[in-house]
Amino acid sequence: MKRWSLLIVAIILYFSYGIFLNLFSVSVLNPDLMGFSSGSKYYDYKGVTHVHSSLSTGSAPQDEIAADAREAGLDFIFFTELNYFGNGPRPEGYFEKVLMLQADEISYLDSHLLLYSLTKKSFSTLGEGQAYLSDLITRRRHEQVNEFAVLAHPFKEGDHWSGEYPEGILGIETLNLKSVWQEAWNSTRLSFLWSMFIYPFNPQLALMRMYVEPKREMALWHTLNKRNHTSAFLGNDTTAHSLPLAKGLFKFPTYLDSFRIASNHVLLRSELTGQLAGDKEKIFRALMSGQFYLCLDLLGDPNGFSAELIDQTSTIMLGGQTTFKPNQKILVSLPKKPQVPFEIGLYKDGVLQQTANAQSAIFLIKERGIYNILVRTIPTLPPPDGKKWLPWIYTNAFYIL
Repeated sequence: MKRWSLLIVAIILYFSYGIFLNLFSVSVLNPDLMGFSSGSKYYDYKGVTHVHSSLSTGSAPQDEIAADAREAGLDFIFFTELNYFGNGPRPEGYFEKVLMLQADEISYLDSHLLLYSLTKKSFSTLGEGQAYLSDLITRRRHEQVNEFAVLAHPFKEGDHWSGEYPEGILGIETLNLKSVWQEAWNSTRLSFLWSMFIYPFNPQLALMRMYVEPKREMALWHTLNKRNHTSAFLGNDTTAHSLPLAKGLFKFPTYLDSFRIASNHVLLRSELTGQLAGDKEKIFRALMSGQFYLCLDLLGDPNGFSAELIDQTSTIMLGGQTTFKPNQKILVSLPKKPQVPFEIGLYKDGVLQQTANAQSAIFLIKERGIYNILVRTIPTLPPPDGKKWLPWIYTNAFYIL
């Protein structure tokens, strides 16, 4: 009887804690101020650029995944099927309000490359796809007009790039969520198991608490940026496969949970119109040029965020390049002031230069360099975690030469 009593008490405590977690929010923005942002001169469109369906390594058809994207509030989604050489249709267009686009992930040497193109690509064999990539990544940036390659999960175990990085790789995933969860399993297994324990009650919180700063990926990005403009991407890399629990019904993470936790945010001067060709080109050009930022959306809706470089004659958007001039400044605006401690940091060539703790910040530029913004916050996570620094927004770079 004593054992049964202890078991019953444990079950009651578990579900009581679960109810607490179910109601817990890690948002750093005051919900009473939702809808009262500082505004922005840009249109902010969020999307996922790396996801797999059942056409390759994923677990659901593309239309079902697009439905989850719509529920998560995404504006666009790129399906990046791994080594897909089938003849089946891969349609592009709007699924209700979500722009569905097709890209490819191809095994290349010891790594994986993501291929984004304005024109649909079709390869019949892996060798054909690799030969195409081999030609593409040897081209210089100005020679790449309608397609570009991104290095996926650069430090994933077993997928390390060896040797020099080709100049023609125009982007890398500085943050890959699947790699984050895998690293948590490898390095902090008890913490990972705790996340599994609480996942049924608050999936996004369970994922967020395992997040660690991608220091190696960011260092690689800064190194590549010094040689050639390189866009930083956030890869969800979602497959939503079942874990061996509950007869395979427990998926970690689901497509919906992955889409809700983080995404890429493209900033445009004009709205998307609902027309496939024009909207696809706008999203493609913005990604290719670095005109976007990476966000852990679970910490707060960033819509209204902006970062721009102001000089004597013009305004430069993220990913833009200009020459050094006196009195240049970078303006950063948050949609709302976080209700927890936070910091807007200006980085030059990967080194922190200045910080601010206001909803809007002005950073004076004193010398040439490659500059980017990181916004960090200190939310309070439920026991046993407590307070910890978590990044909210990473921007792509401004190039001041």
